[in-house]
Order: sequence, then C-alpha cells, then structure tokens
Amino acid sequence: KGRRLKKAGRRILGARRGRAPPSDFSAARAFKHIESFARRPHPIGSAESAATRDYIAGELRALGLDPQIQTAAALGADHGPPYSAGVVRNVVARLKGAGGGAARPVLLAAHYDSVPAGPGASDDGVGVAALLETARALKSGPLPPGDVIFLFTEGEEAGLLGARAFVGQHPWAKEVGVALNFEARGNEGPVMMFETSEGNRWMVDELAAAPHPLANSLSYEIYRRMPNDTDMSVFKRGGMPGMNFAQIGGLTHYHTAADDVQSVSQSSLQHHGSYALSLARRFASLGAADRGRGDAVYFNLLGPVFVRYGAWLVLPLAALAALACAGLLLLGFRRGLLTVKGVLFGAVALVAACAAAALLVTLAWRVARPLHRGFDSTPWGDPYDGGLYVLGMVLLTLAVFAAFYNWFRGRTSLENLTAGALLCWALLAVAASALVPGASYLLVWPLLSALVGAAFLFAARGRETASKWAALALTALPAVALFSPLVRQIFEALTLSASGVVAVLLVLLCGLLVPHFRLLAGSRPWAFPLAAAALGLALIAGGLAAAAAGGAPRMDSVYYSLNADTGEALWASGDRAPDQWTAQFFPSGGQRREMREFFPLAENISHLTAAAERAPLPAPEVTVVGDAKDGSTRTLRLRVRSPREAAVVSIFVRAEGGLAGASLDGAEAPSRGTRGGVWAVRYHAMPAEGVEVALRLPAQGGVRVRVNDLSYGLPAAFPFKPRPADILPAPGQPDGVTVVTKVFDF
Repeated sequence: KGRRLKKAGRRILGARRGRAPPSDFSAARAFKHIESFARRPHPIGSAESAATRDYIAGELRALGLDPQIQTAAALGADHGPPYSAGVVRNVVARLKGAGGGAARPVLLAAHYDSVPAGPGASDDGVGVAALLETARALKSGPLPPGDVIFLFTEGEEAGLLGARAFVGQHPWAKEVGVALNFEARGNEGPVMMFETSEGNRWMVDELAAAPHPLANSLSYEIYRRMPNDTDMSVFKRGGMPGMNFAQIGGLTHYHTAADDVQSVSQSSLQHHGSYALSLARRFASLGAADRGRGDAVYFNLLGPVFVRYGAWLVLPLAALAALACAGLLLLGFRRGLLTVKGVLFGAVALVAACAAAALLVTLAWRVARPLHRGFDSTPWGDPYDGGLYVLGMVLLTLAVFAAFYNWFRGRTSLENLTAGALLCWALLAVAASALVPGASYLLVWPLLSALVGAAFLFAARGRETASKWAALALTALPAVALFSPLVRQIFEALTLSASGVVAVLLVLLCGLLVPHFRLLAGSRPWAFPLAAAALGLALIAGGLAAAAAGGAPRMDSVYYSLNADTGEALWASGDRAPDQWTAQFFPSGGQRREMREFFPLAENISHLTAAAERAPLPAPEVTVVGDAKDGSTRTLRLRVRSPREAAVVSIFVRAEGGLAGASLDGAEAPSRGTRGGVWAVRYHAMPAEGVEVALRLPAQGGVRVRVNDLSYGLPAAFPFKPRPADILPAPGQPDGVTVVTKVFDF
C-alpha cells in the first residue's frame, strides 16, 4: 500500500510539472491554456469573449476534433424580473468513441465567459482548461467505447444562457447519458462534487473510483434547497443525470479582478482534471444496465476513505440508533445511574449550550465586523485572511460548552448529562433520516459510535479504568472525523456570517464528548473554559490588528450615466464615500440619490453622484413595427436596438392595466412576473439590428417603455487617472461602465 501511495504521489507531482505520460492529465499542460485566454475579462458578447471562443475552437481543431459554434438566442424564465436573454455562441465538439458498447455520450461542460469585473482565470478558466487537457489525454490513450461531448458555454454568468441554448436547441442534448459540469467559486482548495441529480447511486459508485473523490450527500441536500444556479441546474431540468464539481477556497477572489492567472491553484486544476478524465472514461464505458439503483448516502471519512451506501438503509440505521439509545437509557435506569429528571436536565443543557454559543459568536462577529478596517470593501462579506477569526470563534464555542458543562455538572451526574445529550442526538438522527436522508450519516454514525462509548461508561459505574477511557477515546473518533472538515467547509461556503451555525454543530459534537470534557477538566474545571475564551478573544483581536496593519486590496466602483431625455449626465458609485481614486469623479464628496431611472427595479438603494459633462452618446432606439387591436387586446410590436451596440440592453415595461403577454423575436417570454408593476428583461449581446419585442396589452390604456443600454468602459472623451493596482473593482456593483437611458410612450 505504501508503494502504491508513493507511486500515486510521484504521478501527481509529475503532472503538476508537465512530466505526466501523454494519456494522463497534466495540470502544467492545462495551465498553459489559462495563461493564453484568461488575461483580461471576457464577458458574454465582448471582443475578449470572441477571442477566447476562437482559442478554444482552435485547440480542439489541433486535436483533430471538429468543433461547432452553436449560435442561438436564449431566454431564462426561472428568475426575474428582470429576465435574462441574449445571443450566445457555444463551442461544442464530439470525440467519437471506439464503439462496440451501449454507452450513451458523456457530456463534459464548462463556461468560458467571465464576469466584467475580472479575468475569470479560476471561474471558469480552470474548467475550460481541464476540458481541453482531458480531450488531449483521451485522444492520446485508448478511446472509451462511448462518445464524449465537450461543451464550452457562453453566458453562464448572464443567466445560464449557453446551457439553456444547448439543452433547448442542440440535437446532441437529447443523447446525453450523464453530464459533468466543472465550476469554481474560489481560486483554491480541493474540488468537491457538491451537487448531483436524483437517482445518483450509480454515479456515486463511479465517482468512488476516481482519484481522490471528495463529496458528501449533506452538500447535495443543502444545495438543492438554495437559490444558487450553475449550468448543471439547466442540465438537470433538461432530464440529464449528472454531477457538479467546484473548489470553494479563496472566496475573496470570486468574481473579482483578483481571479487572475497568478492566483490559480494548480493543485485544484489537477483535481478537476483527475475527475474529468477518469469519469469520462468510466461513464463512456457504461451501458444502460449499469444505471439506476436509487439514491446514495456518501461522505469522506478521514480524508481519502470514501464511504457510500444505498439510501434505502437510512431509515433502518436510524431505527437501529434509536433502539440502541433506548436500550442504553433502560440500562442506565435499571442500574440506578440515571433519573428522568437528570436525563431531561442533560438534554436541556445541550440545547441551552447550543443557543448560548450561537448567540455569543454571532455577537462577537457583529462587534468585530465594523471594527475590521476596510471590511466594507472586502468582497462577499468575507475578510481577507480570516483564519484567526475562525479559530477564535471555535475556541469561544468550546469555552461556552465547557462553562455550561461545569455549571450543569454540579447539579446532576455525568451519566445523566451524557444520556441527555445522546437522547437529543437520537431525536435529531431520526428527524434527519426522515426529512433530509442525505444528511443522516452526519448524525447516525457518530451516535452509534458514541452509544458504544457510553455503554462502557455505564458499565464502569464511576470507576476510573484505562479500558473505559480508551473506549471513550476510540468511539469519539467517528464524530471528530466527520465534523472537523465540515466546520471548515461551512466557513468557506457561508463565510463568517455563519458562525452561529458552526457554533451549534460544534456544541452538538461536544455533546457526544461530555465524558471527555470531565477528563480534560481534571481538578481545575474552570481553567479550560477561561483559557479557551481568553485565547479566542485574543485571536479575534489579532485578526483586527492584522486588518489595521493594511496590505489587503480595497475595492471601489464608479460608472457614467446619461439620461437622454433630460440631458443630465452623472458620475455615480455604489460606495459609501469617495476614496483616493474615485475622489477625482466626486471632487466635492458627491451627493446621494436614488438612480431609479437607471435601475427602475432597485428599491431603497441610493448611489453617490456628481455632475458630469455630457458625452456624445447615441441613445437606445425603439421603433414601432406593428400596433393592432383585436377586441379587448392590443398587440404592440417594437424593435429595440442600441446604435452604439452596447453589451447589455435592459427593457422595462409599465403597462396600464397590466401586461397580458410578451415575446422576444417570436419566443414567448414570461409576463406574469412584475416588480412594482414593471416587467423587465436584460438582453445580452443584442444583434446590431436589435430585437423585436411583442407586448400584449389591454386595448385601452398606454404603455411606457424605458430602455437602458450599458457598455463596458467609461467614456473615452473624459481623461481620468487609472485605478491603482491595490484597488480592485467592486463585484456586484456597476463599475467601469457607461449607461444611457431613454423613455418611450406608446
């Protein structure tokens, strides 16, 4: 086994250095692709996006494949208004298999567009590079029996438009047997399979054979209840079974200018490629008989050990845990170690400790956050180098639990406290197994193990024996092994704002370790909670001191807006106040005002503004193509275009009497959803000739249409100092763009 591990280590190291065999995946070879196309932002419809698309197609041709450019209009009706629409250009290629099998094609997907704020070297340059290197490796080795389809979508960041176009309009979409999507929500860390489709047991079995699989069914249960979307959401709605992969470390790089080539982790890139290559080969060799078998429960234990079993076992295991807990309680009562009052007291102690710990760490973060220098300019509410805060919150949680344990320990027995905690766990395990079966493993297996340890505790009847403490130590390992990585993953996924959630999980874990805290307390029971609290506060203070020392990038925003109806031009910013760079646009500090003419759907949002010179920019145009009435219904057909061919054109419609229907170039659009009586669509990469919008309205009454077109870059007519290297564009804010608005009444 040791020789195999050393051999695997040498192969991984060689892959990172570019010395991997031709049929293996090499992060060093893949990284060269990222260096080639991820130097600048390349949002949908931009010249940089076209250059990236040409690069991908050229690399596929060099491998002997025949890439297609699928050009199609797509409309996203899942969220809105504003609904997302646009013209996308996907790159699609098919690697023919060796044949002779009943395997359906495997789809490997990644998106090649970035957000306007950053070059997208990790999101999703890593996915694109992984697919290109996977295609090369597959061509270099024995071909699998089935075909492999490579899909590089455009417009994922603009509403999953490329995936919608492929699923809805490409003939190959109906053939796909399994879809594997490669994403990034940060720039580093191991790559996790965080989402899968229903009936996933056959896919999880194949995942288990991949190099270094990392996944758990808890993330699947959480993610499918969240509003987050990737291209995989579209694939699943299109009936494709599949799995979604991403690294989530380094959130502060996500959708920012810091997501550059220099920040890419080749270890993460290698992990992506290991999945893509091995799973492409495995899934392209499966026949129809190898699929099915229901859902799976799966998780990693001690890192490399990947455990999986059928979801049909969830309820029997929960019943076993409940019966074992009932048996332990019965044993305790018969031996006089437990009382009803004492067990209930122990259960109340655990619940109270959970509430107190969650309250304390949430309060600590709310106090620390405004004191953290520059926190308002950090992306996504996650501070740079927040490790000290994380450790501090963990220690504060342990201090709260130990303090509660000491207080309750003086009022009831160790056995009652232990039994009360186990009773809470049993109730939670049964509830989770019934409601969220994918999360059941996190409660059932630690509980079963802890029940064994508690049996040794009860058998000892208060005697201090080596076997008792050895048994308690061993039976605590499953809980510690499962919960420790989960704490890190939650902080990475949900940031420090989820400190209260982590505190509850840690206290639950400690509930299984009540006897261990007694051993830890020794003759000085208050030493540990006081020391943990002091060290936790010191670490939080250290995080504040590190932030005060500076050095972390700051963020700001500025954009130019022109009202073509009034002639008013403004510099505007979503920042609270000007900084050293934006002060050139707001020399007198600026004034706050709502920008409803530019963002009609934004409520209670004010921007910093200052008067600007009017730039010679043509306004959006709306012309009437047709206006007909049929009884009580009026059909108004309009052509909307941007003479300056802006990257994004937003159309806002307010109709007297409401909107009965709408379509874009003949494609039906959702019309029932409005915000404040306004229906809206955001169109990306609009053709030069524009798009036809058909509105079905009441025959009586007018309609007001506001059109905003947005182009990347500030007006070239105005000179300004370039942004310093230590200040980045703020993600999620309009920045470095020019917006022109005009109203039309019909």
